[in-house]
Amino acid sequence: MIPYGVSGLLPGCELETVLDSLPLAIFLKDSSLRYTWCNAQFERYCTCSRMEIPGKSTIEILGDSHAVQAAETDRAVLDSRQRQIYDAQISCPCGEVTDVRILKIPAVTRDNQVAGIIGVVIDLSNDRKAERTLIRSLSQATEEKSELERFAQDLQSSLAYTEDQASQLAELAEQIESQKQSIAEQNQQITRLMYHDQNTGIHNRRYFFDAAPPLLTEPGDQNRPGLLAVADIDHFKRVNDTFGHAAGDEALRAFAKVATEQLPEGSMFCRIGGEEFTILLRPMAIDAGMALLNRLRAAVAEHRLAYGDDTIAFTVSLGVAALVPGTDLDTLLRTADAALYGAKKSGRNRVLLAESSS
Repeated sequence: MIPYGVSGLLPGCELETVLDSLPLAIFLKDSSLRYTWCNAQFERYCTCSRMEIPGKSTIEILGDSHAVQAAETDRAVLDSRQRQIYDAQISCPCGEVTDVRILKIPAVTRDNQVAGIIGVVIDLSNDRKAERTLIRSLSQATEEKSELERFAQDLQSSLAYTEDQASQLAELAEQIESQKQSIAEQNQQITRLMYHDQNTGIHNRRYFFDAAPPLLTEPGDQNRPGLLAVADIDHFKRVNDTFGHAAGDEALRAFAKVATEQLPEGSMFCRIGGEEFTILLRPMAIDAGMALLNRLRAAVAEHRLAYGDDTIAFTVSLGVAALVPGTDLDTLLRTADAALYGAKKSGRNRVLLAESSS
């Protein structure tokens, strides 16, 4: 039995000290949507010190620019008892506007009552800067291509085609074609950077949320509706803490390789963050899909990762939702996430189909 509380797991450590050391901003609200506590990282967004935060509302802490969106998502968490994830911009007291992703989950008491909200704020500034750089590069490459094409058209309409001039024009056309090919390759590279995870090489979160929704609107086979699975490596933090973050990256790559080998051609397999992955199987009968995912789970459990003088073993848990016609992606993800939570709670290293999908 694991002792209850952080002090039992890490002697000498208080829970607040541990939360202050995390590279994430965390806050708590009660059921009246008033702040009760925040860690040190959240204080950078506040108009007051963290010691003054208890009892204050969102508008008092973050100002009116974020108050409406915050109130809507707070109320949705309390009413639905489901987590809410959304992107927003928060104006810091220093005047800087920060792009963030906010996760809110219900805080449930032991007697299954919602006591309030647990919030996590993730800074997306670096991701947004990289995205803007890629978009500028793509726009510049497109403009250069258009200029070269216009130049070639002007030459073809205005030059007198003497033999020497025709030869020069042919050489120029070759140069233009070479430049167009170079631009096309740059565009492919930019697209790859935008849609692939740099660590594992598989598709990333951006690709999943761009490519998955159109597939859900296509007519399906009622006998082979397909499945959406959310996979999470069990005790991944333990791998990082025991062997280091480089070993954690190796473990992520190992899981991606094993899963890619097990999944059929045409599957959508993406890393959407940290140790969390999504798998979209379409079309696929539910029984066949569950058998496939269980084979994947077993293959991961049997895999051994050689890392220096060590051998690392890990398992994965999967929550699964059947693709129901007319169901949007966010609803499917929430259903699969709930099943994943059940798989984790019931012992990990297992695949659990959401009850509504049976």
